[in-house]
Amino acid sequence: MENINKQIKRAISWNMERYEREFNFELARSLLFEEVYELNMARNEVEILDAVGDITFVFIGMLWKLNIDEYHITSLFTRYMTIKDDNETISKHIFGSALYINNISGQKKELVMMLIALALYSIFVVCYTKLTHIGMLDKFSDVLKIICDSNETKSVPKEKVSADIKANVTKGPNYVEPHKELHKLITGEL
Repeated sequence: MENINKQIKRAISWNMERYEREFNFELARSLLFEEVYELNMARNEVEILDAVGDITFVFIGMLWKLNIDEYHITSLFTRYMTIKDDNETISKHIFGSALYINNISGQKKELVMMLIALALYSIFVVCYTKLTHIGMLDKFSDVLKIICDSNETKSVPKEKVSADIKANVTKGPNYVEPHKELHKLITGEL
């Protein structure tokens, strides 16, 4: 759990450097759908791990922009990671978790709640299923660490980006793709 807590903190810090803490439904929906699409199109294990990590990173940023604090984000992951082998149990908890997050965020909007539920389902059912299928479920926090490492090589804009614009459309000259490290994780070299 300690590793996932550290990666959640890193994802929050990454977002804090680039955005004001303002939730934009359209951007959140667009980013989440883009990453879920990449997962569906993944042709190999590296692409699956990359998409799983990106979906998780986007979700953490989404929660932060909804004013969910680090403690509640970590609690959410801790809760689901303890029941990771039981998709039926996870599915039963998703709506309640989405409602809870929506309420503590102050949004109280049905569309936001449904997006949160979709994100929860994407991570804790679809991603977990994909990771289980390729024998990498126990490496979930390692995948997120590699994605955080890669994202931290993206350049930081001089000014924070508007809440409705994707940060790092251009990744900058120092960007390092996560694929090489993900491949090392798969082959046991890491």
